[in-house]
Formats: sequence, structure tokens, C-alpha cells
Amino acid sequence: MTIRPILIWPDERLEDVSDDIAPEDVDSSLIADMIDTMESHSGIGLAAPQIGINKRIIVLDKSLFTDDRDSHLVMINPIIIDGMGDKVVSEGCLSLPGIEFFMQRAFLIDVEFQTLAGEKESLSASGILSIAIQHEIDHLNGDLTVHSANRHERRRIKKVMIKRKKNEERRPSLSS
Repeated sequence: MTIRPILIWPDERLEDVSDDIAPEDVDSSLIADMIDTMESHSGIGLAAPQIGINKRIIVLDKSLFTDDRDSHLVMINPIIIDGMGDKVVSEGCLSLPGIEFFMQRAFLIDVEFQTLAGEKESLSASGILSIAIQHEIDHLNGDLTVHSANRHERRRIKKVMIKRKKNEERRPSLSS
């Protein structure tokens, strides 16, 4: 189990557009690390750019959307094909801990992606799954929830995030 550090905004790498990846180039240990990292932070989903990997890969915790408690949804090169029904929701983000934004999202989406086996799949998603997929795909496009805030609010949040990072760096680490 490897928990990777999550990039915290205003880290500029979070705003880079991610590159497509061939399924055969996906390292299964990267996927396992993404899942471990997401779970260790009690996240719903995680995009590879959030751990400093500029590739179009997302993982989602399926237990929040189905009765399947033991698996995760892995999407490689996901693309939203269509969306319907606007809904305003409050969203948090592992790269902006403790901050929430009201976001307008499609309630129902159709998304195409590749599986780890390289197969093309499509999925119709609604509710929280739809919202989570849209949020994670935004990360792949370098678009963060903080971008929805006005300039004054972004400056305030940036100061808060920088202060938090400095406080984290000052804490003594426990090593064995």
C-alpha cells in the first residue's frame, strides 16, 4: 500500500492539461497507489494529476454508487459525450482541503473511456457518480473548482492554502 502525496492548490501542476495514455502503458501499481491515496483521504475520486502524474486516469470509489463494496471504477482517457439536466451542488476537493464550492453540473452524463484491459466502454451516470466523474475529468483538463470563484475569493483561498502547507511542513514527521 503506497499513499502518494496529494498536490495542493496553488501548485501549478494541477492546472496542466493531462496527456492521453495507452492502456498498455498504465502501470497497475499506479492505479493501486491512486486507490490507496484516495481511500486514505476518504475521497470519492482521484485524478492522476492530483498526485503529480500528468495522465488521463481517474479512479472512483464504487461503494458510494452501488452495492459493490470491493471494487473501484478506473477510467482511462474518459470523455463526456453528453450531459443533461443542470444541478447546483456543493463540492469539495482533495487538492483544496476544507474548501467547498457551489458548482453547476449536469445531473446525467454519458461518458466513454477505456478500461485497464484496453476495452472501450460507455457509461450513463447520474447523481453523485455523474458529479464525481465530471469533477475528476475537470482535473484532467486542468480545471479546478477554485476557478469558479471570483478573483478576490481565489486570492483569499490561495493565502489559506499556502499557510496550511507551511504549517504542514513545520510539523515533525513520525518515522519508524
